[in-house]
Formats: sequence, C-alpha cells, structure tokens
Amino acid sequence: HGGVVCPRCVERTPTARPISMNVLKHLRHFQRSSFRDALRADPTPAIRRELEAILAYYLTYLLERKLNTSTFINIIRRDTPDAAPDSSPQE
Repeated sequence: HGGVVCPRCVERTPTARPISMNVLKHLRHFQRSSFRDALRADPTPAIRRELEAILAYYLTYLLERKLNTSTFINIIRRDTPDAAPDSSPQE
C-alpha cells in the first residue's frame, strides 16, 4: 500500500489518485537524491501544488487522520513574502 499504481490496476484500487508524469519524476528524484541535490529541484508552481496535494493525501491515508500542519503552513505562506529557496541571510 502507498505506491504508484499502474494504469491497469488503478480500477482495482479505490484509494488511488491520479499523478502527472512530471510529479512522478520529481518524487523519484527526491527519493534517489541526496538532500542537497533534492533542494536544487525547481518545480513549477503547478507541480509544487500537485506534489503538496499528493503528499498531503498520502500522509492522511497513512495516519488515518487529517493533519493541521498544512493549514498552518498555508497561513505562514500567505503572510510571508516569497524568498528564494537557496537564499541565505546577508551579514
């Protein structure tokens, strides 16, 4: 349970969710890369949204309950100006 399902098996898996090939490629990159290399990934906003949705669904499925963390993160994002992912504080 919890993996990617092939198109033939999706009909027998009611909890399966569609996933785009680009998101699948990013997930595989994250899985196979070091943390430093994974941080270099620069998914488009659409891919980021899909990644977040897939991961939130998967965590909810595994934990059998909705996490409040995603709501908190969305509030922080709304109130914080965007920063570059690899930016460091200036001294």
